[in-house]
Amino acid sequence: MGSSDITKKICRQISIVAPTDFTVVIQGETGTGKELVARSIYDQSNRKDGKLVMVDLNTIPETLIESELFGYEKGSFTGADKSKEGFFEKASNGTLFLDEIGNLPLHLQNKLLRSIEQRQIRRIGGEEDISINIRIIAASSKRLEDLVSSGEFRADIYYRLKEYTIELSPLRERKDDLLFLANLFLNETKLELKKEIAGISESATEKLLGHKWPGNVRELRNVIRKAVLTCSDSTVIEEVDILIDEIDKSVSNDGSGNRLAVDSYTLGETMPPSNVEIDNFEGLSLKDFTKKSISRIEKDVISNVLKHTGGNKSKTARILKIDNSTLYYKIKEYGII
Repeated sequence: MGSSDITKKICRQISIVAPTDFTVVIQGETGTGKELVARSIYDQSNRKDGKLVMVDLNTIPETLIESELFGYEKGSFTGADKSKEGFFEKASNGTLFLDEIGNLPLHLQNKLLRSIEQRQIRRIGGEEDISINIRIIAASSKRLEDLVSSGEFRADIYYRLKEYTIELSPLRERKDDLLFLANLFLNETKLELKKEIAGISESATEKLLGHKWPGNVRELRNVIRKAVLTCSDSTVIEEVDILIDEIDKSVSNDGSGNRLAVDSYTLGETMPPSNVEIDNFEGLSLKDFTKKSISRIEKDVISNVLKHTGGNKSKTARILKIDNSTLYYKIKEYGII
């Protein structure tokens, strides 16, 4: 991962927590290496002879998450022509890695909490509890503390999961690691493509150091691989070989894939009126008042972007920089038609 003091600290944290059965939460921007850290914990754990089951909750439709995690019995719903194990059962005596845990719908967070605390799960349509013996590692590109504050993640499961936390810094804050990794990827790709390249020029190095790397290590790896591919043999990678994509400059990004602002045209159309109907919030505390106000703003934004895209949910999710499952959940929550 690198040679900086930050990375050395992460390696020490991994070596400390790996031999235990502590539940670990790994937090960091997209592309910072959360999966790599999870694999390292597993490789150094007492459960390394068991399975490592990796689940990306960002890629599973919300309607299927429960059945994928907990499994189901034959006949429990239309199309269930046979019983099926969920990821919890598949990870028996091993480790279950839940990536993007912040995308778990609220109505399933309580079921996950019970499963962790009681070490039992119940399949959909099942009548008996099934004992499980697993370790859970969770990861999130969004800070779970922020999701708890916004009401998107339950505080009780947050505290249950967060027995031990590893925070991964973005690549732009780890300049020493950036150059270490750039040379690592250079050497790997040289071997793969059977090319003789001496190294990276000073001007190319300055270009690498000057970029913000919103895609972090994943982006750096792709840039170096392209540079090796296009660079001539027996030479060095020059600045012209460093092809960095500038994606959507009108969008400010917090590194987790969440859009902080949309372009002025969309923003102008989606911003709700600033006045607040006080009568509708009479008797509420400031905290509840604020939460309701934010919810109403969020509903208006989603409704107007859906109108702007002609009801295209995938395009709406891309504009708002949220995953499809989150968009479907909010559409249902707010009763948006």
